[in-house]
Amino acid sequence: MPIVPKVRFAVKQRLLRHLRRCHSVGLKTRLLIVIKRIRVVLDNDGIHDSRLVAWALLQAGGRIRSHPLPPYGPQHNPIERVWEDLHAEVTRNHTCPDMEALMIEVRLYLLRRYWRILDQAAEDNPQTKAS
Repeated sequence: MPIVPKVRFAVKQRLLRHLRRCHSVGLKTRLLIVIKRIRVVLDNDGIHDSRLVAWALLQAGGRIRSHPLPPYGPQHNPIERVWEDLHAEVTRNHTCPDMEALMIEVRLYLLRRYWRILDQAAEDNPQTKAS
């Protein structure tokens, strides 16, 4: 129970220090209006659904709003497909004698992929082709 009041006190002290630095009364009023609510973006960690978090949000009296992120989906993240292809083409069952040789293979794969994307873009848009 004492955690939330300490946080409130610390936030209040920080706000008061900031307001002392402000010169304009109008600016002080605008700052108070902006800092009425705290918005927290939550990932999908299980601890965010705990009773302690629910209790802290209730103690804050609606001043803290939580915004959960959507569930993670690697199929919606393009870079995940790159890593999957890299793993399938290079790193899975590689025969490189050491890490340096493996990194050279990874760099070559990424360069080939980059040039393949550029070639496809040039085919899709004939205006980008060199004359």
